[in-house]
Amino acid sequence: MEDPLTGDVPASVAREEEEEAALDVAQTYSDPPALLWTPQGEESLRDGQLHCHLLVVALSTVASALMQPLLDSCQLAAEVKRPAKRAVAWARSLLQHIAAQRIVLLTSMPAVEFHAAGRPAQHAQFVLETAAAHGTIAHGLPYLPSGNLVAGLPAAILSLCQIREQPAIALVDVQEGSAPDLQSLHSLASSAQALLQKAGWQEADLMAKEPTKLAATCRTLDKASQRESRAALFV
Repeated sequence: MEDPLTGDVPASVAREEEEEAALDVAQTYSDPPALLWTPQGEESLRDGQLHCHLLVVALSTVASALMQPLLDSCQLAAEVKRPAKRAVAWARSLLQHIAAQRIVLLTSMPAVEFHAAGRPAQHAQFVLETAAAHGTIAHGLPYLPSGNLVAGLPAAILSLCQIREQPAIALVDVQEGSAPDLQSLHSLASSAQALLQKAGWQEADLMAKEPTKLAATCRTLDKASQRESRAALFV
């Protein structure tokens, strides 16, 4: 209510309005996203959930490019926008509707955010995993050094899986520059293929590994997404 003499809004009223607006914004971030199933997907549902052996979540343009040749071998594939502030709500909805025996995340982090005693190798991949996943896959990759953090959707999924005692492992690619070079693409493809095969996806040998084709696919995907934050699901 405005002061009838000065026209000013009392500070308490302005603060209440700001708090109400903040609650409205927070609600939009916490509302669960809707999952729309294709007819084929609906036929596979049991008790409202899709049950599968392996769920792969590609969280970068490069990872999506690697997975393109595997689409025909997937039971389900989808791409969604994933605003960082909705990561927790998105992860909860994902795990509520898809019951996977194991989850593999393919994600990345810029080299400038990497913290270790020395600079990472030119083509470096590391893993993070939940306690339930520890020792279940002989991936042979180094663990992400302490002091390094992943954020957004990878962190939300890993945290929820840890709470649920669900096996989940993230392959973290440390990227030099905004776009990977051909050698780093090949290195990531080899690591991702080996990890997915050991996780039980034998069709991973079809993964794109030819660097020039990968680079072209990355450019196409990056342009198509208009640099929006997206996640691709493969079940």
